[in-house]
Amino acid sequence: MFDNKLAPLADAIRNRTSLTAIYKSEPREFSPHAIGKGRYGEDVVLVYQYGGMSGGRPTGGLPPERCWRMFIIEELRNLAPNSSAWHSHESYPAAQERLSSISVAVEVDPAQST
Repeated sequence: MFDNKLAPLADAIRNRTSLTAIYKSEPREFSPHAIGKGRYGEDVVLVYQYGGMSGGRPTGGLPPERCWRMFIIEELRNLAPNSSAWHSHESYPAAQERLSSISVAVEVDPAQST
């Protein structure tokens, strides 16, 4: 099951494609930036979440630097590309530090952030 999610996430990172999925029973719209290991060795994806819900609240209106999320890959459901533009923020390097190791990552030019 993990491999079925890893390939679409890696492709989205390489191609700067935004995705939609269900995570923790909530719809999420996000641009994946890096795949790696979390603090406890779990397989995670670092994303910039620009739409959907988080913690029972809509994510719209959050300051851009607070839109970074780490999703446990195994817990993502209904993963699919969407037609939204790629989203990022100049705070990406700091957000990337949350990963203990990185296997796939996008290089983001802050001038291209939205």
